[in-house]
Amino acid sequence: MRVDFYKGEIVLDKTGPKTAYWAKTPHNVMAHIGDEIKLLEDFNQAKIVSEELITSLNLPGLDRAGVETIVTNILRGEYLTKPGVKDKGEAVLFILANEAIHELESIQADENTE
Repeated sequence: MRVDFYKGEIVLDKTGPKTAYWAKTPHNVMAHIGDEIKLLEDFNQAKIVSEELITSLNLPGLDRAGVETIVTNILRGEYLTKPGVKDKGEAVLFILANEAIHELESIQADENTE
C-alpha cells in the first residue's frame, strides 16, 4: 500500500490555514495538526493552501489497520519534522515504519499473554 507524506497548510475551519503534516493512503488521510492526530474523513484537496511532498512509502502486506497504526506513529513521533528526512525517500521512513511494526508486535504479544 502506498502512503504519501506531506507538509503544508490546510484549512479545516473558519480560523484559517494551519501548518500540518499529513499522510494520504488509499483509504484515508491522517494529519498531525497542532497537538492532535486527526483522521480527515471529509478531506478535500481544495482545503489545501500549500503542500510539499516529503516522501512516499510502500507498505506491502499490511492491512488497513496496520497502515493506520504505522502512519499514526510516524505522525505522532514527529519524524517528518526532523532534519534530513525530506528527499531521503523510503529508506528513512522504512526505518521509522520498522520501529512502529516492532511496537505493534510487542503490543500484540502483551495482549496475547493477558
